[in-house]
Amino acid sequence: MEPTDAHRASYIAALERGDRRAAIRLAVELLDAGMSLGDVVLGVLGPGQAEVGLRWQDGRWTRAQERTATDIAEAVLAVAAARVPPGEPRGSLVLCLVEREHHNLPARMVAELLRADGFLVTFLGTPAATAGVARFLAQVEADALVVSCSISMNLPGAIPLVLTAHGAGVPVIAGGRGFGSDEVRATRLGADALALSIGAVGEALERFAETPPPLAMPTAELAQQSELAASRIVLADELADRIEYQQRGLVTRGPRSSRRLRSDMRTLLRFLEAAILCDERILAEYASWFASRARGQGYDERLAPLIFRTL
Repeated sequence: MEPTDAHRASYIAALERGDRRAAIRLAVELLDAGMSLGDVVLGVLGPGQAEVGLRWQDGRWTRAQERTATDIAEAVLAVAAARVPPGEPRGSLVLCLVEREHHNLPARMVAELLRADGFLVTFLGTPAATAGVARFLAQVEADALVVSCSISMNLPGAIPLVLTAHGAGVPVIAGGRGFGSDEVRATRLGADALALSIGAVGEALERFAETPPPLAMPTAELAQQSELAASRIVLADELADRIEYQQRGLVTRGPRSSRRLRSDMRTLLRFLEAAILCDERILAEYASWFASRARGQGYDERLAPLIFRTL
């Protein structure tokens, strides 16, 4: 038995109503019906959270609705995970997010699925300092550091974590949407493996046990990325000024609109930095996403092409 579209629709309806009890009750019923925690997380909670993001992105939901739904999803995850006994012990992992990752729910889902699979998981969220990561790696005798990144513009934040883990003699397993669907980004950032599934984490550890990885340094264009990052605010303001000058009525005039445009340009430059650092496809992915979001935010549809021509 697997979750159906009806189950997912019921869960999303509960999120839309802000009905925490109904969302939890649905998850418990699915577990009692014989579904695994993975079925519930990957078949209901994950798709539900993706739908929440889409509704916020295209303007159907407010930020308050998105946060309420995420809060409910966190409660559902906690209750569901507590009802599932851990699997046979398989190893020790430390899991953390790269810098600037503000949504830790996807990584928490992964942590709970790894625990159900038998791993001892120390979840650090977004660590304030790499020294704390090194301390936990030694304290729990970690077999690997799992680094999660859901948004590709935050990939530069993986490098300090990779360097910290390798300095402690611990391999790094990368995961999350931000790393893409192949090993290019993970490899260029110095990670020792990319896990596209929960099972892939265990497979990576088995490979490490047979053949210890070289714990290589990142091979990315660090100097160029760092130079861009240092001038991001100045570059973003210049980019916004040029767009406003060329906009021919595409951008609403006023301080609020100007601030939003400058904020969007800083985000754009973060994606450019990540693209230079490890994978040029990142900028193309962002261009597609920005065009969709711009429509939801009320930008003229001609603005996105203008922005990228100017860039």
